[in-house]
Amino acid sequence: MVSEKELRARKKRRDRVIMTISEIAIAGIIGLAVYEYAGLGIPCLFRTVTGFKCPGCGITHAIMALLRGNVAEAMQHNPVVVPLIPILGLYAGWRTYAYVKDGRTGFYRAEILFLIIILCILMVFGVVRNLEKIQPILNEWEEMAQR
Repeated sequence: MVSEKELRARKKRRDRVIMTISEIAIAGIIGLAVYEYAGLGIPCLFRTVTGFKCPGCGITHAIMALLRGNVAEAMQHNPVVVPLIPILGLYAGWRTYAYVKDGRTGFYRAEILFLIIILCILMVFGVVRNLEKIQPILNEWEEMAQR
């Protein structure tokens, strides 16, 4: 049986989660509306500085395509992050449930491994999606080294 004190703590955590999700949803809706109707997107700092696409480039376009129900278009914008959305959504739901139920904010080793694997996938994708831009640079370096 759960004590009255624990029930109050769970309610407080639940209310905090609901407020946070509401704030994120409102900010997301406003941001997507500004993007859709004003054409103002969020420029990628990494791409602006380096000229290379980061692993997250195309997420806004992909989300807009998903909201229109066009999964194929979303996959063209970012073929790695789109399939990760439901996976990370389930993970976030599980983490939220654990927080509300037990107040747990720490990570299990399996979670850390899971997140490291996702990070590695994103890093590999970040390199692979830029190979055609990287190859001329590598060729130039090789020519310079041979001189």
